[in-house]
Amino acid sequence: MWSKEKKLLEARLAESLIGKIEYNLEGGRKTTWGATYKVEIRYNKKSLVKFGEGINYKTNYYASLERAKLEEITWKEESYMVFLKAQQRLWDEETYTIDLFFMGMVEYLSLSIEDALKHDEWMIRLFAIMDKRLGKRRLLKLEKEINTYPKMLQIIYKIRMKEEGFKDYQDFNI
Repeated sequence: MWSKEKKLLEARLAESLIGKIEYNLEGGRKTTWGATYKVEIRYNKKSLVKFGEGINYKTNYYASLERAKLEEITWKEESYMVFLKAQQRLWDEETYTIDLFFMGMVEYLSLSIEDALKHDEWMIRLFAIMDKRLGKRRLLKLEKEINTYPKMLQIIYKIRMKEEGFKDYQDFNI
């Protein structure tokens, strides 16, 4: 199953990123609940970002801390607010769940490049920045707003600009 999704993602990579960006899925240790997995996005064999199943436990822990701060609020609102705050705390720590990767990937593969670039979910925009349907002129237009994006998107953008040969980015290193 993973090899099919990996091929779909790699088929959408910009020509300048082929052989430089890799998607890697690794099975982890077996637990009472089954095996744990992690996905990595790598650039020139160096890990850029990791997504893991074990992080769900950390999300639940942060959610319980947030839940303790809330007073009277409906259960549905509480659950959503708590999840968002817990998720934001993980993102601030540059820790991501494997669900974020796979849900983002599935949605990204069904979107036009315009919709992917404008999407609220940063994971979908991450895939879009690496997409071959995003041309150099359009990539340059993103430069004005890239500083408002999450740190990981800024890094991916700079990698893409470097690999496309833009002089201002040739000295960029991770």
